[in-house]
Amino acid sequence: MNLKRILTSIIGFPLVLVLLVFGNKWIIDIAFAIVAIIATNEYIKCVSQKAKPVAWICYLLAASICLIH
Repeated sequence: MNLKRILTSIIGFPLVLVLLVFGNKWIIDIAFAIVAIIATNEYIKCVSQKAKPVAWICYLLAASICLIH
């Protein structure tokens, strides 16, 4: 396993727990939107050799998560 992923999970898991316990609606929505944007970026990197997604639309839709709630 990759050491970077292990360290990220050790630091990230408590951070997510604190965020979910003490965060209000907007903070949680913004955090999930950031995670969705990061995941969208990874997805676009993976499929960019086979297909050409319109990146700005993907990012806009991922960021709109905090506005939908």
